[in-house]
Amino acid sequence: MDPTTYVGQTSHSLNIRFQEHIRYIKNNNPQSAYAQHILQNQHEYGQMSSIMTLLKPLNNPNMLIPYEQYYIQTLYREGKLIPEQSPGEINPLFQMVINPQPHILHEQTSCASACITDTTQTQPHQISNTTNRGMYNLKFT
Repeated sequence: MDPTTYVGQTSHSLNIRFQEHIRYIKNNNPQSAYAQHILQNQHEYGQMSSIMTLLKPLNNPNMLIPYEQYYIQTLYREGKLIPEQSPGEINPLFQMVINPQPHILHEQTSCASACITDTTQTQPHQISNTTNRGMYNLKFT
């Protein structure tokens, strides 16, 4: 199975961020990993409504990067992340959440891990033109 997902975060509206990706592609400018993947692999891209999913709305801009790294590492481990978006060094705290090993974790860590898992594994959210700040993914057609 070819990796088919790009994960991103934005403090702007999702519509604006999607248009930025499309502009990079049309101008042959691989400024984002998504645009780079499209340009190098000659993939098609679709309409925002069919390829963009809001993974987690966030009101706190300080949480954008931590959640982005969490989702990148999760999808990388599942083999679903495009190679242009390699997570680099694996964060051991995220690994505890992604692949918990109860016999190694202390009781308090296990509880914290479960709480984090419960708050991040939500169903995709409906995207509207007013949606701001959050984690999103883009699928390839």
